[in-house]
Amino acid sequence: MMVAGVLPPYAKEAVYWFQRALVTASVLTLLGLFFNHPRPSRRPKGLTEVFLYSPSLFLAAWVTGVWAGVFVAPLVPLFALGAWVAEKLRRH
Repeated sequence: MMVAGVLPPYAKEAVYWFQRALVTASVLTLLGLFFNHPRPSRRPKGLTEVFLYSPSLFLAAWVTGVWAGVFVAPLVPLFALGAWVAEKLRRH
């Protein structure tokens, strides 16, 4: 956003659309990774932490105006937490 502040008006819109595309791609990538690796015990090392830190995408989606991302970004850590709880309950 700060970069767009110093650009001419015609370039600002391109920067904003680039940011929106980046946030959207990030949220969709995380959802795709979650659905490819839903069980915590079978995920690659470090992927669960990525899911838990993903609420930062909520802020990015809110700032850039990607409203679908505002509603979907919080779901990723909730899905990860739910999968962890479900796996713990299955084991006990």
